[in-house]
Amino acid sequence: MEIKDFKDGMNLTGVNALIADKKIATTKTGKQYADVTLRDRSGNIKCKIWNYSPILDATVKAGNAIKCSLVVSTYNGDLQGVLEDVVPSDLNPMFFSKSTRFDVNEMWKDLLVYIDMIKNPLITYIIKKKFLPHKDAFCCAPAAKGVHNAWFGGLIEHTWGMLELAKEVVCHYQKNYQVHIDWDKVVFGILMHDLGKIFEYDYSTPAFNLTGEGLLVNHIVSGAADIYEASNSWRSENQSAHMPDFLMQRAELMHLVVAHHGQVDWGSPSVPATLEAIIIHQVDMVDSKFMHALELVEGKEGPIEGFSEPSWTQKTSFLQKY
Repeated sequence: MEIKDFKDGMNLTGVNALIADKKIATTKTGKQYADVTLRDRSGNIKCKIWNYSPILDATVKAGNAIKCSLVVSTYNGDLQGVLEDVVPSDLNPMFFSKSTRFDVNEMWKDLLVYIDMIKNPLITYIIKKKFLPHKDAFCCAPAAKGVHNAWFGGLIEHTWGMLELAKEVVCHYQKNYQVHIDWDKVVFGILMHDLGKIFEYDYSTPAFNLTGEGLLVNHIVSGAADIYEASNSWRSENQSAHMPDFLMQRAELMHLVVAHHGQVDWGSPSVPATLEAIIIHQVDMVDSKFMHALELVEGKEGPIEGFSEPSWTQKTSFLQKY
């Protein structure tokens, strides 16, 4: 039985799933318990192991596959489980992995079409230096640990989706408002905004844990650093090339990455301050929020018939009539 089919009141045995996340906590009486998230190809469920002891540390570890008994109940409108009889599963953790529904090679070809249209020499140089060499990792990595595009190939799918959206948005404003929007910078910002996630996440298992590098330096910081480094290399190699206001050009390109989360409270060191940065942030929001909702609509039903399980980020359920 898949997680999407779990219902309130079920008492299940022989459940195989992946440990996607684990945190140890202590009750008011001083007893240890574990908060874990189970994952399979159909979805996730938050669970507790009340009688937790260190002897389970090697088994109950993010990225491991387990076999257990599970009692399903509803708490504050969400399904949750209580795990017992936890042992290692015979199944490979990759059995529980989920991948993009699209052909990554075809999406990569589409990205190359966008890249081939770039005219700005500095942008072309950075893309060739910092983006193109990471094709294999970029096509494999997830876009997030959870929430949206949290599957193999999720990063390229998210980037491809943003480019398709941005093309229509830019066309609308250029056509109807006769405003200049630098398309090269929009493409560049979308390609680079999440590139650092190939280093931020460990995608050797479908748990997609953060790496040590990712814990210390997230994708926003590493992305901006890549642009800074490559820009300086370009200037060193092209001292005779004419680019007015190089420092401002470099700052604008870094800004596209450091502002893409939109608000300081959401992790952006800067808020969008150019038309291109605004577009990148907004299409990022559209694609990520839509893909989050779509996964819930296509996934488990919630406690109200015809609606998805509640979204812990949006604090609502989505209608499943589609």
